[in-house]
Amino acid sequence: MKGSNNFLSKLNELIIMNEEVEKTYKKIQKNTSNEEFIPFFKDKIEVRNQFGQLLLKEVNKLGDKEQESIMLNRRNKLIRSSFKKSLQINDELNLQNEVYRIEQFSVEKYNELLMEMNLPLKLCKLLIRQRDIIQYTSRLIERGEAFVV
Repeated sequence: MKGSNNFLSKLNELIIMNEEVEKTYKKIQKNTSNEEFIPFFKDKIEVRNQFGQLLLKEVNKLGDKEQESIMLNRRNKLIRSSFKKSLQINDELNLQNEVYRIEQFSVEKYNELLMEMNLPLKLCKLLIRQRDIIQYTSRLIERGEAFVV
């Protein structure tokens, strides 16, 4: 049971991270003057929202009421402060680098959860699918192809 609580806790953190990334991307999209960036952020906002909803369904299937309250109390300041830096960037290259950093951070968090023992197969497949989408975006940014219309 302790292993189950550990992966549920990490799953909750992943939900929070996706919410924070979504909020960050919304603020960046709202504040950007570069028209080429708007479709990218619009797409990523929608993707992160869907990720969060799918993960929340899994928590509801696997978790209990105690886990839900833990999730509400775990709005980790480290995750939030990690993304605040992104909101203060005006330079396009630095913004791309910061978005790349956020995507890489996300991949690391997914990989941490995927290393947990006793993950249900359905959840494992969902996490791999979401992680791969984030990695693909990361590779596009790295090659300079993500913000091209």
